Amino acid sequence: MSEVLQALPGEWLAIPEMNRQLRTMWEPGGSAGGAPSEFRASQMNLLLHFGPETEPRDARARFDEAIVFSQRYPCRIIVLCADADEPVRERVEGKLFAQCYIGETPRTMCCCEALAVAFDPAEAAAVFNQVSTWIESDLPSLLWLHRIDPKSLVPYLPALAARMRRILYDRSVEGKAVEELPRPGDVRWSDLAEARTLPLRQSLGQYLSCFPPGELAGQGRAIAAEHGPGLAGEAHALASWMADCLEEAAGGDRPATEVRPAGTDRVLAVEWRDAAGERTLAFRADLGRGQGTVEARWAGEHGPAGTTFVVDLLGPRETLGEAIFF
Repeated sequence: MSEVLQALPGEWLAIPEMNRQLRTMWEPGGSAGGAPSEFRASQMNLLLHFGPETEPRDARARFDEAIVFSQRYPCRIIVLCADADEPVRERVEGKLFAQCYIGETPRTMCCCEALAVAFDPAEAAAVFNQVSTWIESDLPSLLWLHRIDPKSLVPYLPALAARMRRILYDRSVEGKAVEELPRPGDVRWSDLAEARTLPLRQSLGQYLSCFPPGELAGQGRAIAAEHGPGLAGEAHALASWMADCLEEAAGGDRPATEVRPAGTDRVLAVEWRDAAGERTLAFRADLGRGQGTVEARWAGEHGPAGTTFVVDLLGPRETLGEAIFF
């Protein structure tokens, strides 16, 4: 039995029994009171796909993040645990998790549900046929990829993505593996690492608003980014965002970018240089201390030479919301 599936909360049930439970779980009961069906109003289907390299503790952490997200944005969570060692059984079992959360008042109650199943990627089609009955067809569906194996995922990704509105991934987790995946159809892809940097981009954008776009475009000829452990995706996202801004300001002249690891601290640093390397704009976020600095060495009458501000990345729930809705 899949160790990842065992690590997730919920009640073990055969797939047909899970389907029956879904049909009756939120139905009102008798005069003594029943399930609070009026508080169960899903907005979307969220499919969380764990690749075969996912560790049980890691899977539980991502599952908990999805549950916390569902408390603000009610959704049906469907967890797919890819496991090449998962044997093919006549009786396929999964886990059903359901819980209601009460906010500040009973009127802010939110009920959510999660269904999980393990499968051998080589036998994905049979499992997905059964899982398709869990998807609420009248709601948008999103796919969250975590610790994927491109070789095993590619054969069935087009069929899985066909019903998705958006596919989520985290470049700081997946690395370059995500670039090997085909991107079929019109489905949109969102990087959680990029979404996580929203506060940094807002702070840096406010500072850069002091300068005329033409002046910024004239100085930015190269972008170098450095990052601490586990922040490669965020560094790539910041460098790409800065390159997009400069490309638009310069009318199509996109600067070169370089991203490299540096040190053991939780740091993100990005620097723009002109062609001669004489004028720079340097941004550094020390996430461990919650402090950021930015300095423009050619700044004069158009803006301040530098400033310090509070920095942080978005939390898990806010990151999912940013990646899904924007």
